[in-house]
Amino acid sequence: MRLDDGKLSFKDLHAFIYASPPGSAFFNSVEKGWSTTDHLVAGLVDLTAILAWQNTPDAQQKFPRHRPKPIPRPDYSDERPTEAPLMGGMSASVMSAEEFQRRIEERRASRGN
Repeated sequence: MRLDDGKLSFKDLHAFIYASPPGSAFFNSVEKGWSTTDHLVAGLVDLTAILAWQNTPDAQQKFPRHRPKPIPRPDYSDERPTEAPLMGGMSASVMSAEEFQRRIEERRASRGN
């Protein structure tokens, strides 16, 4: 199935996006390789490190020092790309849900559906 042949509904696209399994190319491009479990485990490790540090002499000082550094997380703050890489050297346009729906409606109107 081609994603741009006009037959893919918004519900189907939504299911494709949110049902992509961890480890798939689509999941990795959106989530930068981190699953919900990965985020939760990193949070638990960070919390455990802070709890252990709180009982050290460094944490008891007026100006605490040597506070543990959190596990680095993926950076989600970058600008929204206009294209997303696909396998085989191809790329796909990145757009909002509203833009996607508008394009689908334009195609339907041009075909007379």
